Amino acid sequence: MASFCPSEVVRWMYPNAWRHFMPDVHHAMMKLYRDNLISVTQAGIEVDKNFLPKGPVRIQPIKKTNQS
Repeated sequence: MASFCPSEVVRWMYPNAWRHFMPDVHHAMMKLYRDNLISVTQAGIEVDKNFLPKGPVRIQPIKKTNQS
């Protein structure tokens, strides 16, 4: 699955004010990450779920497996 930078989405939605929305995006990103719904990486390594990462990150959905 493809990954993306959270700022790519916000820049597309709010090109003139995207920085204003980044704290909310980071908060939502970390909630989804802690709930194991997405993966958050920096330089290909998963970040610590207890701390908001500094610098650019990549988000990727977690592939769900069917359990019988």
